Amino acid sequence: MPRTLSFLGRTRTHGLATLAASAFAIASVGLTGTAAAGTLEKIAADGRITIANVEDLAPFSFTGDDGIPAGLSIDLCRAVVTELATQVQVPLISIDYVQVTVQSRLDTIVSGRADMECGATTVTLGRRERVDFSVPFFASGASVAVADVQSVPNIEALSGKRIAVIEGSTTQNAIKSAIRAERINVDVIAVERTADAVQAIKDDKVDAIAHDKMILVDLMQDPLGADLVALPGLLSFEPYGLVLPRGDADFRLAVDRAIIGLYQDGVLDDLYEKWLAPLGARPGATLDRMLQLQAVPE
Repeated sequence: MPRTLSFLGRTRTHGLATLAASAFAIASVGLTGTAAAGTLEKIAADGRITIANVEDLAPFSFTGDDGIPAGLSIDLCRAVVTELATQVQVPLISIDYVQVTVQSRLDTIVSGRADMECGATTVTLGRRERVDFSVPFFASGASVAVADVQSVPNIEALSGKRIAVIEGSTTQNAIKSAIRAERINVDVIAVERTADAVQAIKDDKVDAIAHDKMILVDLMQDPLGADLVALPGLLSFEPYGLVLPRGDADFRLAVDRAIIGLYQDGVLDDLYEKWLAPLGARPGATLDRMLQLQAVPE
């Protein structure tokens, strides 16, 4: 059975955020047409939302020791759900979680099994042919970690080596592009989960792991990946968004309004501090500019 948590709607005190919430509350009274059959009205009528989460994408989405989903993206989605409750004027919205993999996360949204995916999913044009995305809430990049940095000190030294990458991830495309650009011969081995990649390097089946940089940083703090060393540089730019049903403009607007309000209220900064600071990481100037540019006025 899906795990369920409940979150109360709240009244904002920040001026811009109050304006955003009240403006939507007025507009939502007259929902018609596509919006009337959309995700937002369904959530309001049912008082619940289904969120898809991936179990091993820490620090963004993972299953805690208590069996409950946790991470930066999960906390963000819980805050978004609280804002949605305020927008549609219901006292609370309960959350049902459905666990997915990197490979199944988009299909879960397309099939309607979940209303929103909260993880570390990069916004791409190809993916937008199947699903919609919220405004980005984080930006990372593909990177490579190795167990023996003496023999593999940089990307060029991967020639003749084996590298594990998560099947269906944008990192899979990024590492292939980097290999072509460097004109090196690398055996790229696709695996299903992060844990599979770590086990492969421990079993000497691969020499390196390619993954999103922040996920590698978190992994290196864990006993599972303590022997890994990240190579310098990034292979790509990866803006993360919440995955939403394609073509539901009212729901996307409501989620975007919530995320922008959380950024303006400083809640996003609090989440970065909670989840990234313990890893010795801080949001950079590129992320800050990205968030500023998308924080459009009400």
